[in-house]
Amino acid sequence: MKKTDTLFIGVILGLLVLVAHYSVVGGSIFASLMVLINLLDSKERRTYESKRRFEERKNDC
Repeated sequence: MKKTDTLFIGVILGLLVLVAHYSVVGGSIFASLMVLINLLDSKERRTYESKRRFEERKNDC
């Protein structure tokens, strides 16, 4: 193998490692954002349902 071939393979492997690292970091950030959005959405839904139940109880009386 020539020196340029070794350098080329090293550059490609380095790029693969960088891409894998950033995809793991990006994936974990994306997952944490989805969990946060889901928590906020469920909290909002719970608040809306309790308000609706309160209105229904008020109308029943």
